[in-house]
Amino acid sequence: MLFSHDRITQKKQLNTFGLSGLLICAIFANVQAQALKVKMVLSPEQIRVYAEPARAAQSWSFRNAYAGVLGLGDRIQDFEAVGKAGENAVVRKLAAGEYRSDQKATSFAYSVGLPLPSRPSDLSHMSWLASDYGFLMLADLLPEAIGEDKVQEQSVLVEFEVPVGWTVGSSISPSEKNQFVVKEPRRPCF
Repeated sequence: MLFSHDRITQKKQLNTFGLSGLLICAIFANVQAQALKVKMVLSPEQIRVYAEPARAAQSWSFRNAYAGVLGLGDRIQDFEAVGKAGENAVVRKLAAGEYRSDQKATSFAYSVGLPLPSRPSDLSHMSWLASDYGFLMLADLLPEAIGEDKVQEQSVLVEFEVPVGWTVGSSISPSEKNQFVVKEPRRPCF
């Protein structure tokens, strides 16, 4: 009888673990479903960003100043958006780092010029790329807001495509798919 009881207890523990595992998987899948998905394609001195927000949006707002560095929004170039039916959405630039479309878009892309800062004191306050290395901060590369959603309040799933011989380093460990799950987009540096 004692043996049977032990087996039942083990079976209950396995069932509980199985449910916990499913719950954890469901939570992770939910985080990915609500995340801003971003692919960053790097080349020396420029980055092309491709993004899919959790919800369609028609306005995007980028940071324009940080720690005495002005004009960050002016680095955003070639902003494009794709509507719900896969058509190109017309996007207007309203001001430095401010974009709006007449229709909702399910994905968008843009380039960011990232030359070395002219003042050495700015090296740690903004993203930049050199011929063989760089410093990237999501806080000045991603929009602060996409439609009504503030980016810093959502998870971001980031994937990098880098030139041959380059690697990406961060305090965040990548997943098996070489993607970074960022829970606080204002903080990480790559």
